Amino acid sequence: MYGEFFEGSVHFISQGLFNAKYRLENSECVIKVKNNTHVRCMNQLDLPFPEYFNILAPMDAVKVIRGTIPEDYLKDSSAEYYLRVRMKWDGF
Repeated sequence: MYGEFFEGSVHFISQGLFNAKYRLENSECVIKVKNNTHVRCMNQLDLPFPEYFNILAPMDAVKVIRGTIPEDYLKDSSAEYYLRVRMKWDGF
């Protein structure tokens, strides 16, 4: 099964109960992403967060708050790829 995913480098802005907010690297675009669906591609024990790190999320979990997501952040990928990345970084 294939679908559209968001994948790319972001800067963490804030954490909410249901969503996290990020600004895309080298862009004014700001997005909100559902907490339980996106993968932070970094060691979860790295606190504070690095200035920039990659995230991966299905596009239906991403909401644009400001600006436009550049095309190079949008990927057609398989559910298998998403699950493999999730296992690597989140362990489930």
